[in-house]
Amino acid sequence: MNDPVENAGTTLWQRLRSRRIVQWGLGYVAVAWGLLQATGFAVETFHWPEVVTRTAVIAAVAGLPIALTIAWFHGKRGEQRVRRLELAILAVLSAAGLFAVYRELTEVQPPAATAQAGVNSKAAADSAAATVPARSVAVLPFVSVGNAPDGPVLAFGIAEAVLHQLANLRELEVTARTSSFSLQEKPGDARAVGRVLNVRYLLEGSVQEAGERLRVTAQLIDTVSGVHVWSIRFDKDRADIFAVQDEIAAQVANALKLSLDADTADRLAGQGTTNVNAYLAYLDGRSRLAQGSVGEAENAIKQFTQALQLDPSFAAALVSLAEAEIFAAEFNVTDDRPERFEAAVLRASDLVDSALAIDPKFGPAYIMRGYLEAFTDLAAAEADYRRGLELRPSDAKGYAGLAAVLWEQPAKRKESLEMLEHARRLDPREPAHDVAKAVFLSYDRGDSKGAEALLRNVLQRKPDYLPAIVRMAEFNRIPAGNYSEAIKYFEQALRLDPMSQWSRRLLATSYLDVGDERAAEGLIKSSPVRTSILELPLPIYRKQWQRAGELAYLALDDRLVSPADEQVMTIAVRRHARATGDYPRAIEALQTFAGITWTDDGVPRVPHRQGLMSAAVGVADLLLAAGETERGQRLLRAIIEQITADLRSGAKSETWLSDDLAIAQLLAGDRQRALDTLEHAFEAGIFRHSAWHFEDADPAFDVVRTDARFVALSRKLRLHMEQERAEVEKMRAAGELPRR
Repeated sequence: MNDPVENAGTTLWQRLRSRRIVQWGLGYVAVAWGLLQATGFAVETFHWPEVVTRTAVIAAVAGLPIALTIAWFHGKRGEQRVRRLELAILAVLSAAGLFAVYRELTEVQPPAATAQAGVNSKAAADSAAATVPARSVAVLPFVSVGNAPDGPVLAFGIAEAVLHQLANLRELEVTARTSSFSLQEKPGDARAVGRVLNVRYLLEGSVQEAGERLRVTAQLIDTVSGVHVWSIRFDKDRADIFAVQDEIAAQVANALKLSLDADTADRLAGQGTTNVNAYLAYLDGRSRLAQGSVGEAENAIKQFTQALQLDPSFAAALVSLAEAEIFAAEFNVTDDRPERFEAAVLRASDLVDSALAIDPKFGPAYIMRGYLEAFTDLAAAEADYRRGLELRPSDAKGYAGLAAVLWEQPAKRKESLEMLEHARRLDPREPAHDVAKAVFLSYDRGDSKGAEALLRNVLQRKPDYLPAIVRMAEFNRIPAGNYSEAIKYFEQALRLDPMSQWSRRLLATSYLDVGDERAAEGLIKSSPVRTSILELPLPIYRKQWQRAGELAYLALDDRLVSPADEQVMTIAVRRHARATGDYPRAIEALQTFAGITWTDDGVPRVPHRQGLMSAAVGVADLLLAAGETERGQRLLRAIIEQITADLRSGAKSETWLSDDLAIAQLLAGDRQRALDTLEHAFEAGIFRHSAWHFEDADPAFDVVRTDARFVALSRKLRLHMEQERAEVEKMRAAGELPRR
């Protein structure tokens, strides 16, 4: 580089000293450090994007070899002559530095998710922007930096608190925590996350704790372009955690140009307490409750209780305590679970009322009260859900709860589906919403294939998700008649929850569907809790009509009869009346269950109800059998007219009405049309009932048992049952089913 003669006999270290390389390097590092500190101060003061800081660091690092190169050539005598080799080295180093800066500016790497994909094309970005709600955001879990013991709790809590604050804004759609936080262990670039959650913006950040000091950073990212909209950093005392959360939420609202009136601004700020230790206990409880296990729910109860001891007027802690106690009572499998759950509901009602007395505008309290009231008062539950959603417009659980309440009112089914779709949009990764839609598709529209597709998708994501397993079993059993598949799913459900009376009851019934009386009896006898509705199928199967009828009356008195039990209950009551001659008792019981009333001039009123009409048809049958022919025929005409109108309008599906329509037609004396209805249902794949609780047991079929068409249909049903029994034995041999 310099004169070879001049360099002769000198070591590399001597040459470095003579050119003052060390002095130049130290001087450069000092100047760069000062500039970086100034840049960091400017970023924090003016809320510049965090990318400015990272770019400055990259530029400083890239500048060091450039400074050392200049020192090598000019450090000894301050030579002004520039050589070709020097220019070549400087060009390469400058190009490398510029390339590093370019990569940083064009490929944003969020701290919670490592970038994996390149920049999308402009056309793809424009298309994505058109399909994503313009004002929608998902709050990702903040990263805990360092080894502080409560660092993860603070990171979780700050992110969830900001999410809840933003969920109060009417102009903004905020993805529910169950979906946005589920991506914690699944890295991906901002665009990919935005597509999964269907949001325009992501809010992510980090929390670093050092003693009583907190460093909190947050970034808002546009998921269409992948670039940062803004970033912010706080270095605060732990006691300032409330101000940090309020500022982050306010900055998001400001960046998205949301209009904030006085009431909205008030709901955007504040955490419901000024006691830092109470708030930290509350955050710990929320973090534990989010784990979804009974053990952590019980630990969460302790944390919420501690928070309330420190601040008895902490409304959010009261509602969270109610939520945790309900969860623990519902999912902790013990012999006294029903009693514990009933007690938890009563206590939760008191807790929620206390929260509303403290803060009448706390949306989650109304939503929790709506859930509790849905057990006894649908009108009150609907009113509370609607009020809660006014105060917290992005509460996915609130929309799902309102959908469930509206579902019970046939006139509001359309709005029910709209509310459910809103919940699914806000919480796209929550499986409960998909299961609820599957129920809607199957029971209201008869779309069993669509329902099954939704459930399969849920089970691919969560193979042990109990509600999806149970519903999959139900839909396989009726109307499809896939009893072996139903048994497989019910067995899986019972393994996951041995205390589930629902799974045990329908599993026993499914074993009777394939003629396995021994397995059904074993399930019933081994139940930790013996109920009338659980024991009812066995005496029907054995044609013990008096025993079956008394069990059915007990189940009605205890309000244990669900839509899935209506058909067998109705058969038991009708057969019991014929065996004992006690028709008035039977008519009164079924008429009350079906909600049938009569006008003064003897006109029947049949209400629209969810699912089957078996009980209503049963009333007509009993009236005819008791000699009240005119009333029975009037009721039959009303039932047939209603079913026909519902099928024609699409208000109900033939999947669930074919059986009742055929029986009503038989009772009305229209045998050929009744057989047409049954044959059509069988060919359409929506009629695969097992003989024991339908054609063998129902007295309406007595008039056609020797009819050639009915005999042929019965033969098909029995052949199907035998095929399903053979499939069950194969599964047992393969170890897929237990031997009972």
